[in-house]
Amino acid sequence: MRNRLLARLYHIMYPLARLWWTLRAPVRIGVRGIVLDQQGRVLLVRHSYGSEGWGFPGGGPGRHERLADTIVREVREETGVRCQVEKLLGVYDSFTEGKSDHVALFICRATNPPQPLPASPEIVSCAFFSVDDLPPQASQGTRRRLAELQAHDSARWGLW
Repeated sequence: MRNRLLARLYHIMYPLARLWWTLRAPVRIGVRGIVLDQQGRVLLVRHSYGSEGWGFPGGGPGRHERLADTIVREVREETGVRCQVEKLLGVYDSFTEGKSDHVALFICRATNPPQPLPASPEIVSCAFFSVDDLPPQASQGTRRRLAELQAHDSARWGLW
């Protein structure tokens, strides 16, 4: 019950946050993770706010927190999946919704038998998907990053 109330609160507060971003235009740094399981499937989440669709788990670092530690923490907090960072794929920029976001995208491996479950009110659902069979609602940014991964590109940067 508590999680449903918090999820609803996220949904209601998100438009107010977008207005604040437009007025204040903060510069933010965040992380996302391409978390792969033993079968090579990718972990995707759907947030209780926004309209992005399925995307990679992630979030913002705490004070004095390394970015690589942030993605490990965020994946565990959002899905219950434990992972370890393998490498940095790239750093991307997003200037949508009035934000100035800079996102470090890490490639990670799930270290426990992955049974992802929404572990945070901000996550509506989460699951592992075959890279060749993504849900139709997977975001375009998610699809672009997975295409780069499959192309074995070295570290990248650009727009999300």
